[in-house]
Amino acid sequence: MKYGKEILKDICKLIESDDYTQKEICQQVGINQDTFTDWKHNHSDFKKSVNISIKKRLKIKPVTRKYGWADYSYIYIVKCGDFDYYKIGISKIKPHLRLSQLQTSSPFLLQIIHIFKTDNSEKIEFKIHNQYSKKLIRGEWFEFKNINKVISDIEKEIIKNTNSQYRLSLN
Repeated sequence: MKYGKEILKDICKLIESDDYTQKEICQQVGINQDTFTDWKHNHSDFKKSVNISIKKRLKIKPVTRKYGWADYSYIYIVKCGDFDYYKIGISKIKPHLRLSQLQTSSPFLLQIIHIFKTDNSEKIEFKIHNQYSKKLIRGEWFEFKNINKVISDIEKEIIKNTNSQYRLSLN
C-alpha cells in the first residue's frame, strides 16, 4: 500500500472512532505495523495528523494503555464469593480482562465491585493498602465489613491525586 492522503484520512478516522489498537487499524487499512511506524517517522504530516486524532479520541473517550495512547490505569475492587474478602488492585488492562485472569486461580466466584480510572493508580493503591493494613489478610486481599467506606476513601484519594480528565468511578 502506498502512502497518501486517503489512507491517512482512513487511519485518522479509525483512531477517532473507536478503541482500535494500532494493529487493528493497520489490518483494516491493509498495511502492517512496520509501515505505520515508517510513515510516522518519515512523513511529518502523518505523524502530526495521527497525534491530533489521538488527542481528539482521548477527549471523547480515553482508552487504556493497551492502545499506547493514554496515561492512566485502573484501580479495581474484587469481591471473593460470599465472603467479606476484597482485593484492591491496579491494572493497565480493562479490569474485566484482569478479573478473568484472577478467576482462573480462585475456587470461589470473583466479582468486580467497583472500578476507578486514574492517572495515579500506583500511588493511590499504595496509600489505600497502607491505610487498611490492619484489615489485610494476604497479598492484596482484605477483609471489610463496610466496602462503601473503602470506595469513598479511594474516591477521596483520586480527587486529591489525579488529573481531573482521568477521574472516573464506575460500579
